[in-house]
Amino acid sequence: MIEKAEFNNLFKNEDKKIPKKEIEKINKYLSNFAKPNKDLKCFKCSEKLGGFFGTFQYGIVHGEGYCSNCEWPARAIHYDVGIIKQFTFILQYHPDKVIKTKEE
Repeated sequence: MIEKAEFNNLFKNEDKKIPKKEIEKINKYLSNFAKPNKDLKCFKCSEKLGGFFGTFQYGIVHGEGYCSNCEWPARAIHYDVGIIKQFTFILQYHPDKVIKTKEE
């Protein structure tokens, strides 16, 4: 089972400056994405997504892309997520949020 991304998977709030209500908003947004693994590898094909030789490839829509090995969709640039105005981090879409449009 693939877990969904959550605030605590990606950010630190050790000083508790981000209010719980804001964390809930961020978690609602992040629920569209799979929890990233430690090595930032594609959860479908296990290829490394990030870095110079990573398989993440940007698509035609700003910030959106996919794993160039297995074509699983992802987003790298995120805007207006609660109090966070922008962050860049490759997050793959959770399987619950992906609709296949053609037979593979």
